[in-house]
Amino acid sequence: MTFDGRVARISRLAVLIAFPPIFAFAYDRYCANTFYSIALAYVPVIFGGIGLVSRPVLDAAAGRTSTRDEFSGKGLLLGSFGAFFLLLIFAPQHIDRTALVALFLSSVAFYYAVGKAGCLALGCCRAVVPRRVPLPAIEALWSFALALVALATLSEPTTLRLLTFAALVAAFLALRLFSRCARGTRMRSALAKPDSIALGALVFVFIAMATLG
Repeated sequence: MTFDGRVARISRLAVLIAFPPIFAFAYDRYCANTFYSIALAYVPVIFGGIGLVSRPVLDAAAGRTSTRDEFSGKGLLLGSFGAFFLLLIFAPQHIDRTALVALFLSSVAFYYAVGKAGCLALGCCRAVVPRRVPLPAIEALWSFALALVALATLSEPTTLRLLTFAALVAAFLALRLFSRCARGTRMRSALAKPDSIALGALVFVFIAMATLG
């Protein structure tokens, strides 16, 4: 492994170790339940990590002669989102769930940005866009901006917050589609991916919640 590759992997690992306690502290501010806050911060990260390595593991389990070494972005998203929203169902009734969602969306976008910054050092996701800007650089900046917007929603009224969530998820879905198409995937195939379908459905869920509000 190259020096840049080691730096990328170490930095990713350091972020996964250092930042869940920060998000746990933020969750605790809104739900005042330390155990539950720790679960919200760590369980999605754990399930997201399992999803991340799912592609080579599933290939090996299926007995494919040529396994894919790259990790699964859609597994990461589906695992982390699924674990978080299951936890959200069991949140105490007095908790403002939209505040927890704002923190979660911010954390997902932040982790995604760090992962894509690591891609720059590792040299993966080699596609470039006009003016020869590396695709991971665009994804990292876009995702980091979405993380900041998600945090900013904490000061918004609930209805506006939900509509902003819909816009954020739509923007993240657009980022995923842009990334796949830039690497040669047809739009129809990109839209049919499980994470694309889940993110699209989530946009409508947030709009419906804001409308019924």
